[in-house]
Amino acid sequence: MLHTISIIRRLGLILLVLCGLVPAAAQDVYPSRPIKLVVPFAAGATSDIADLMGKDLGTFCVVENKPGAGGTIGAEYAAKADPDGYTLVLGTIASHGISTIMMSDVHYDPVKSFSPIMLVAKVPNLLVVNKDVPVSTPAEFIAYAKKKGDLNFTSAGVATTSELAGELMRMELGAPLSHVPYKSGSAAMTDVISGLIPAMIWQAAPLKPQVEAGTIKPIAALSAERISSFPNVPTLSETLLPGFDSSAWFGIFAPAGTPDAIIKRLHDSLAVAMNDEPTRERFRLALEPESIGPDEFRTLIAEDLEKWRKVLQAVQPK
Repeated sequence: MLHTISIIRRLGLILLVLCGLVPAAAQDVYPSRPIKLVVPFAAGATSDIADLMGKDLGTFCVVENKPGAGGTIGAEYAAKADPDGYTLVLGTIASHGISTIMMSDVHYDPVKSFSPIMLVAKVPNLLVVNKDVPVSTPAEFIAYAKKKGDLNFTSAGVATTSELAGELMRMELGAPLSHVPYKSGSAAMTDVISGLIPAMIWQAAPLKPQVEAGTIKPIAALSAERISSFPNVPTLSETLLPGFDSSAWFGIFAPAGTPDAIIKRLHDSLAVAMNDEPTRERFRLALEPESIGPDEFRTLIAEDLEKWRKVLQAVQPK
């Protein structure tokens, strides 16, 4: 939970800059009243953002927390809002991906119901092993798993990108990996450190202190590119599975039908924010900053949906 709060706080920096830049970009017509930023997470994770917005911008930019149901409650609320640029949503791989696949009562389409503005961050996964596991590379890890015949790994939780990354590795590489579920990533990591579980896939940031302490070893970045905080750790994509990427992500959306001119203005404002190097450095403490525009972002969402749908169909009970 603490790591999630840390991520959302850093994303709040972008929301602050966005709201501060829009007036300069569009003083003629838009905006003429406050912009609502829907965040599909608990208020405790974003109360500091709302406080900062209130102090810096008055009532111009307002965060409205709509938590629950894997982010789908907040996303549905935003999807049904007027497409006038005054309601935006911080969407995630959950609200616009995995949750929409797993849940039967989602009343919006993660692609068709929204106008993507920008992908602002990815949260890469890292494959690690206990310090005594005799492997150092992705190829050695797969060979070791096949030799053992059944290698346990754990993750941040069931149906997270970290668990599904392991399932995708099993499917694509024929590695005999078995997921051991825990209620939290921190509890799982404790048993990896002790040696009870040999391997783990989780977000890079919370794993870094234990890597630096030498209790666990990094084997592979499970992202499209190397992780900035682990520049010497190869990706699975560059070693065994070209194109492999299990990163979670965060992006800004408007309801479908929002005028192109408003989407462009919001995108341009976000682009300025994402090109600010101090902001990018603060982001890198927990995630990888991005600045992918509407068309490429929409393609990424569609590709992710297809990828995780196949994995979930393979692992869920029939």
